[in-house]
Formats: sequence, C-alpha cells, structure tokens
Amino acid sequence: YRNSQELIDRAGMFIMRNPLQIKKSLLSNVTRTNPLKFYHYDKNQYDIVRNILKKIHNNNPNDNVLILARKNKHISKMFETDYFTEGVDSRVVFKDYPNMIIDAMSIHSAKGLGADQVILLNVTNDDFPCPNKEDIWLNNLFKPQGYNENYPFAEDRRIFYVALTRTKKDVYLLLPLDKPKISPFVEELYIKEG
Repeated sequence: YRNSQELIDRAGMFIMRNPLQIKKSLLSNVTRTNPLKFYHYDKNQYDIVRNILKKIHNNNPNDNVLILARKNKHISKMFETDYFTEGVDSRVVFKDYPNMIIDAMSIHSAKGLGADQVILLNVTNDDFPCPNKEDIWLNNLFKPQGYNENYPFAEDRRIFYVALTRTKKDVYLLLPLDKPKISPFVEELYIKEG
C-alpha cells in the first residue's frame, strides 16, 4: 500500500465519520512519523510552497512532488509568482531546482495518481468544504436517481480524503494564519475516536 499506516489511520478515521461510507480496513507495512505536516501562511502561500520544496529537495533530492488544489485558480496563481513556470501538461518548473519533478493539478485530476510528497494548497473553509453553488448542478447530474446522502459535505470529505492519500511519504497542508478561515476538516484530523 502506498501510504504509511499512520496516514491511513488518520485519513481513514476522517472519512469513516460518514456512516454511509463503505467500510474499509486498510493495512500498510510502511510506517512514518507525522506524515501530516501543517504550515500556516499569511498572504502568500506560494512563499511557503517554495520553502517546502527546498526542504524536500535538501532531504530527498529524488522525491517527486504533487501540488494539489481544490480549485484550478490556486494552481494558476502559483505561476504568477517568480518561483514557478509552467512546463508540459501538469509539470511545474521550480526555478530554484529546475530538475525537481513537480506536477500541479486539481484534486479531481489526481484520482489514481501518487507521488512521494504532496502539497495541498488553500486548506480553507472556502475550499473544504466548498460552498460554491455553481457546482450543485454537476453533483445532481451525476448522482443516481433516488439516492440522497444525508451526511454533511460527504462529497467534499471524499475529495479531501483523495488529496490526503496521494502521497507515499508526507502531505503538507497549507492553512491560513487566520484561524476562523481554516477548514473544519483539519480539526477532525486531530480528534481521536473513542
């Protein structure tokens, strides 16, 4: 299994809060201390991304990195900084270490993919859960007729779970410095069952 047991335990506990979620008992023979890493940003989260990438490169220069966001606009804004340029397809060129293998995409595009390290942008209450009313028609279009999942933000929770489980090693979650703006999902990662 790609993830460490520590990550599986915390991400699994998060997703299983929904009683309608299909129950899974996942086991991994990989162990890792603190695979969830929380970083706070004030105004420019891309300064933090730059620092994380430097840290990853210094510790594991061959690790590939996947930068994920709920909304594509957060990926686009990354290229407005002086640190990154767009490569081919989802590839990102990091100017400090141009040979580093980095891809950036929406979480939806990352389903089925994995990387050594994952950076999750903009973990706010505006993206997780996403109150964007424009997406409701899309959810209704693909929802089976007669199916009503009465658990709050069930689809948002699954999307967050996908983001957490794309990594082989660590997930770096970028949180706003302003506490009320942090996604409520983050607090659930700390709560122990029982």
